[in-house]
Amino acid sequence: MTATNFTNSTRAIFAAAVAVVASGQVALADKVEDAKALVDSFYSNLIAENYPPMINMFMPNATAQYTTKYGYGLPDDVFNFTREEVQAYADIEIPEEYLEYFKDYKELDRSYKILGAEETGDTVTVTGQAVQNYEMKAYKGQNIQTDTFVINFPEGVETPLIADYKGVLTFK
Repeated sequence: MTATNFTNSTRAIFAAAVAVVASGQVALADKVEDAKALVDSFYSNLIAENYPPMINMFMPNATAQYTTKYGYGLPDDVFNFTREEVQAYADIEIPEEYLEYFKDYKELDRSYKILGAEETGDTVTVTGQAVQNYEMKAYKGQNIQTDTFVINFPEGVETPLIADYKGVLTFK
């Protein structure tokens, strides 16, 4: 084998190795991007108050916890729920006294952003934040919801699904 043939063979092997590594990186990037796209869709539906698609983003056996931090020395509310329970709550009627309390509540705007995404084994953990600016009587404030989603990629399912969700809502 001449030096030129050896060099060409080495280049071909090196190029093949780079292609294999690059394809693995693309698959990894696609997994992370797919997880981020799911969370993006979650927030888009949340802001539009379009809850049925959000429910379908969860795996049937998903775990979820939502904590509300009111501040002012009030205890936090911690709410654990399943996908089935969310479906039942979506149809619940809001009590009149609750509606009366919030009659002066006015939402000014809502926004969200994805703070980060990290692959860990077979899952991708995505952190996001939704911010809602509001006023109530003479007070202006913010609801800041910081969420952590563990996204799973079940075999035989086209899209990723939320396996675990933890949200923390803080009133400011």
